[in-house]
Amino acid sequence: IDRGLRFLAACYDEKGKSILFSGQKILRKRRKYKKLRAELQAKGTKSAKRRLKKISQRENRWMSDVNHR
Repeated sequence: IDRGLRFLAACYDEKGKSILFSGQKILRKRRKYKKLRAELQAKGTKSAKRRLKKISQRENRWMSDVNHR
């Protein structure tokens, strides 16, 4: 098994067959989080900083779950 971002996993079996798992959904969601972070960082208010912390924790939990599965 080979792991990456573009293809989350590439499996190869003894029969010479390979299976690729696409990572497009994950890339789209990470792009959404990145855009949201940029908007909140530009704002710079106290509540925006609190929101940034919550978003980063949520993204980390989600990414850990994706990698686990």
